[in-house]
Amino acid sequence: SFQLADRTYQSLPSSVKIHSLAVPLPPFSWYAKLTPSNTLFVGRGAPASSAKVGTKSAASILQEHADCTFVIDQSAAQHLTRIKQPWLTGAIDWNEKMIRNAVCNMALSLQKPVLMLTNEDYNNFGLSDLLVMMGHSYDVNIRVFNDMRDTITGWPGGKPQEELPRHPERRYPVQKRVLIFSPHPDDDIISMGGTFIRLHEQGHEVHVGYQTSGNIAVSDEFVMRQIDFAVEFNSTFGIDMSRANSIWKNAKVFLKTKNSSPHLW
Repeated sequence: SFQLADRTYQSLPSSVKIHSLAVPLPPFSWYAKLTPSNTLFVGRGAPASSAKVGTKSAASILQEHADCTFVIDQSAAQHLTRIKQPWLTGAIDWNEKMIRNAVCNMALSLQKPVLMLTNEDYNNFGLSDLLVMMGHSYDVNIRVFNDMRDTITGWPGGKPQEELPRHPERRYPVQKRVLIFSPHPDDDIISMGGTFIRLHEQGHEVHVGYQTSGNIAVSDEFVMRQIDFAVEFNSTFGIDMSRANSIWKNAKVFLKTKNSSPHLW
């Protein structure tokens, strides 16, 4: 039997099992079916296992079924407490990745730098187990900070003849195909020009994907005004005008015959 209740679940009742799958299932957010084996299949984008119980999401009613298994793909399950913050649901086996995720999640939630977290923060955030395992919060903070630091590199293609075991650099760079995404047609140079050059010099195949065309950044009229100014300036002060006139004529022809920039979506 099903019992309707106007309540919001922060996590699943202990009587309900959950399985995370790496493959997407059909999107049944609007549909619920109890199989003969008392198993409910809920697919990607269907938060039935933690949604507010009610008729708006039919599958959510099954939260209160006494014998029900939710089978949820990884994307749909990522915001469940036992997946996103498993340390809040009971004892877990801590590993390096779990420790890093927990501490960084706490720092983001508290809006504090990792190195400024205190024992009180760990206790209030449900991470007292880490203090029992590793001692003072300072020790945990330093460990996580160093782990995060060692994921950052200025040599994404490798650093020749260097042996840095804790860093992501490779001693012998292997030629790779690199794709750089640039929001505007200059951000790639402004933000990572040095890395751009280094990748090219190491022999990698480097491509840039501009996410906007840049065709409206500087209008044609503005360009011609600047060239006109240069021509007038040279004329006024008796400077050789041949170069400025040549640029003016070439720009005039180019702007008249150029193709419109394609729309980028």
